[in-house]
Amino acid sequence: MEITAKEVYNSVYEGYPETLSIEQVSKILAINEKSVYAMAHDNPNYFFKAGREFRIAKLNLMILNKIFDPIIYEQLTV
Repeated sequence: MEITAKEVYNSVYEGYPETLSIEQVSKILAINEKSVYAMAHDNPNYFFKAGREFRIAKLNLMILNKIFDPIIYEQLTV
C-alpha cells in the first residue's frame, strides 16, 4: 500500500500551523534541535527567519524530506 503526500500532510502535520518552528520540526522528525538548525543553515531556500527564529512551511519540509516532489505534481496536474 502506497501512502500519498496528501495523506502524510493530513496525518503527520495535523494540528500544526502552516509554518513550523525549529522545535516543531524537531518533534515531527524526531531529531535533535541542533540537527534542524543545521538543516536550516544547509538549506536556506526552504527556511526563512521570522524575527530571531527560523521557520519552514509544511510543504517545504515535505519537499526537503522527499515526501513531495513539486515537479512531478506539476506534470500530473497539467
